Amino acid sequence: MHQKPDHFEIALTLTSKSHGKRRNIADSRDDFMASCDALYPISNGCQPFPLPAHFTLPVGAVHARLTLDAVLLDGRIIPFILYKKTLDSTDIRNKIKWPGERYKRIPKRIIFCADFGGVCVRNQEGRVIGASGVFTDYVPWDKKLCDLSDEIHAWQGLYERGVSLDREKNLAFDWEDFHAKGIAVCDKAQQLLGRRSQVFYRRLTELPSPNDENSLVVFLPD
Repeated sequence: MHQKPDHFEIALTLTSKSHGKRRNIADSRDDFMASCDALYPISNGCQPFPLPAHFTLPVGAVHARLTLDAVLLDGRIIPFILYKKTLDSTDIRNKIKWPGERYKRIPKRIIFCADFGGVCVRNQEGRVIGASGVFTDYVPWDKKLCDLSDEIHAWQGLYERGVSLDREKNLAFDWEDFHAKGIAVCDKAQQLLGRRSQVFYRRLTELPSPNDENSLVVFLPD
């Protein structure tokens, strides 16, 4: 099962013993790329997270999660980009730098996107973690997931053989069939992963404006 989000929210969720869990929304937009552009200056420490007026923070350490959330039509919130760390409350009033992590196990968020030179698979922090053989890298013992490598590679091959950097030449490319195949393999991956990881699909359509597209598809385990 898959859905397209209704809109996107940039949120900072703070959890402490004294204050419980509090989710604060910095921005809400319909456009996926505009939401990403608004998040990155916060995640890389160039801009502080805008907290509400008169917002009170607990004293001492708090668990913090900075997320770009896909909000579905039924109101469910699915984090797309996810940063988390323990902070001192005084740090939150300043610019927050979210350091990268090295993953020894499969990431909590897996984002698939076709690209020139090979399928691009990213984690919740936007870091490239692999290509068509990503499951072989992380879960080599899971034969069903590893067997998807050939299907992912074949889907990427459609892009490599049929898409040009010159968008005018892409009008004849069958984008609906291409995206249907990409969504189908991502749906299989999500069902095999279950709740171990959340799968997303970047639906990129390389056509001249206004027919170009850069949207997000969210997958949910059955």
